[in-house]
Amino acid sequence: MTSSPRLITLASRISAAGHPLVTSSLFILVVCLRSVPWPDAFLLAFSVLAAINLPVAVFTWIQIRRKKYSDFDVSDRRSRNGFYLFLLGVLGVAVLILILTGQPADLTRGVGGFTLLMAVSAILNFRMKVSMHTGISFYFGVILTGWSWGAGIGFLVFAGLVGLSRRITRRHTGAEILLGMALGIAAGVGILLN
Repeated sequence: MTSSPRLITLASRISAAGHPLVTSSLFILVVCLRSVPWPDAFLLAFSVLAAINLPVAVFTWIQIRRKKYSDFDVSDRRSRNGFYLFLLGVLGVAVLILILTGQPADLTRGVGGFTLLMAVSAILNFRMKVSMHTGISFYFGVILTGWSWGAGIGFLVFAGLVGLSRRITRRHTGAEILLGMALGIAAGVGILLN
């Protein structure tokens, strides 16, 4: 698959916009704004992001500095094993805190479903590198569709572009992208049905 430099540049930008740290931050903010009055929503979103995304970003940055990871995508499948362990530990603690502190059900279920999505991806990582960009984008898109048809469809289109961008930039094979998409959709539908 040969692509023009402009297409690769565009795909790289879409891929960056669809990075899990970006999309998960947006999703947490949307869930918080939907679940609690707006002044409190920003504090809650900031707290959740500080508890989940900040440690993951710092951990990844440290691993890059130590040359254990090549980039924030954690592109090497073998490197992802340690990443998944750290991520699942952070997510497990976060879900426990959300439950124990009685946080909004949408937020607790959303983070719980995300944790399950990452656990399944971690298990599958022993055989195939799942596209986390694609899976997470489709997960959020499906959930948004349950809340707002227009916003959800828009985000699902974006999720499709993210998957395509991962193929154009040669970060994933078609099978890895389709697996991420299928897992994200299944996890999102599971959350909507609960």
